[in-house]
Amino acid sequence: MPRDTARCVPRVWLLRPAARRDDASHVHRPAFRMSDERLAFHLVNWADWQRTRASDYGRRYPSRASGRMGVSGASDFDSMVEVADAICARAVEAILDGLAPAERCAVHHRHLAAVFRFPRVELERAYTAACEAIRRGLRSRGIE
Repeated sequence: MPRDTARCVPRVWLLRPAARRDDASHVHRPAFRMSDERLAFHLVNWADWQRTRASDYGRRYPSRASGRMGVSGASDFDSMVEVADAICARAVEAILDGLAPAERCAVHHRHLAAVFRFPRVELERAYTAACEAIRRGLRSRGIE
């Protein structure tokens, strides 16, 4: 018995080509520049995160006890703020990892009291360039 060829042949639908993800001409983004105070908050938050992360000495254990027994999954406001701060700190860390070594070390020098010397690069100029890169990176990640 002959097979029904209409069911065996895949149907091809001609669709309009989808817009590329990087084509953002249809999206209106207002001009936004992160304020210096907000950038300072993100950098201080990152520095605090670096200090508390280093307190577990690489054991991957939390540096302090949770203090709660039998939590049902509900979280309070303070723990939600801590999670949001950790997300922002990880974003700053990822941005810093992509910077030039002099810029990254300038931020470490300013906020973590690390000592670095780059004879060919002025430290303040590298710090200013790093701050602008952090502004752009946080904006591209949707963090304000």
